[in-house]
This record gives sequence, C-alpha cells and structure tokens, in this order.
Amino acid sequence: MLKDLEIRKTCRQACKTGGNNKFYMLPLLLGLIGLFFFSSTGIIKRNCDNLALYYDRLSHCCLFKPISNSTPRERDYAYVGSFYAFAIWIGLGVYAIFNSLNKFLSQSLSAILTTIVTLVLVPGVMAKDGWDDHNRSGKYAALDFAINYLESCEPNAVIFTNGDNDTFPLWYAQEVEGVRPDIRVVNFMLASGEWYIHQKMRMVYDSPPLRFTISRENYDKGGLTIMCLTSIVFRAGGS
Repeated sequence: MLKDLEIRKTCRQACKTGGNNKFYMLPLLLGLIGLFFFSSTGIIKRNCDNLALYYDRLSHCCLFKPISNSTPRERDYAYVGSFYAFAIWIGLGVYAIFNSLNKFLSQSLSAILTTIVTLVLVPGVMAKDGWDDHNRSGKYAALDFAINYLESCEPNAVIFTNGDNDTFPLWYAQEVEGVRPDIRVVNFMLASGEWYIHQKMRMVYDSPPLRFTISRENYDKGGLTIMCLTSIVFRAGGS
C-alpha cells in the first residue's frame, strides 16, 4: 500500500516537471489522416512504396541496429529514415484537410484555414510544450569544461580527443572565446582523412605544426596503399 502511494506521488511530481509535454498525438493523427487519404485515392502502389520505406527503416533500426539503453542521451536521430517516410504522410494529411474543407468552402478560404489550423495545432503546440526541453540558453557546462581542460595544459600542448562531445567545446572555446590558441586539438576519429593530417602539418593560430615521421605525400589517398614494416630483433649481449 505504501509502495503504491510512493509511486503515485512520484508520478504526480513527474507530471509537474518541464519534461512532461502534451502533444496530444497531433503529428501521429495528421500522419494517419494522410496515410488513409492517400490510400483512398486509388494510388495504392505509391502508398505501398512509402509504407515499405517506413517499415524498412524502422525495422532496420529496431531489429538489426537497436539503440542501447546505456547511451548518455536520446538517439532518436537513428530513426530519421522512418521519420522521412512518415513526414510524407503528414504533408498529405495537410492536403487531406484542405481537400475536405474545399468541398464546403472556396479554395482560397480553404487554403487559409488549413494553413492556420495545421500551423497552430501541430508545430505551434509542439513548440509551446517542447521549447523548454530544447532550450540551451544559460547552460555553460560544456564551455566551462572546455576552458578548464585548455587552461590546465602546458604551453603548446596537444590534446587528443575521440568523439564530438569532447571536441566541439574545445574548438568553440578556442575559435570563439579565444582561449589558449596555442594548444592543438587532435581528434582521432578524423585522423583517417588525409585532409585532416595535412591540417595538422600547418600552423594554426599560435599552435606550431605537428611533427610527423611520414611525409605529406605518403598520407595522400592512393599514395601509400601498402606499407612494409621491417622488424628488428635485439638479442641480449649483442646487436
């Protein structure tokens, strides 16, 4: 009994947070209207093509490339392929509303009402409830971390990074805020491109060029497809 009361209390508290958004399933309903309207036009093949695209992209992400629960943030962009397909139905849903109004009103008035209704009820409601979720104004944690990283380094130091989250704040701090332009940021994920290696060989702001043991030409694509390595064995007591 006490556990049920605690769960209800937690749910009520969660409903009062800024993350509790009410979109009333409007994008879903508008997409379903477009789906059924397109099916009723008799152009079944084209609708089946879009339906196949939607389920192909969705099943690919869910079955063959599922998103792990251990990721630090949402990965909804992984489903962007299915979003594209569903957005087509949303657009057709707008036309379906216009087509219905056009049976009773003039074409110009139907177009005006459809534009106002669809803009207010779908993007308008989503912007109103979702704005606080995506607003990053006043949040400087990433910049503060970047400045701390840079300021803790010795002059002309090199910082090696791997992903975007630890690289972009450093770039911003250097490029925009002008913090420690003598430090060179090297991203391992970009190091496979010869253009990035060429950049590292040039002076950037106050950071001197990095020294490489392989020449610039050998980093070009097709210039060095095979590299031969000769092993040297050192024996104890002699060369």
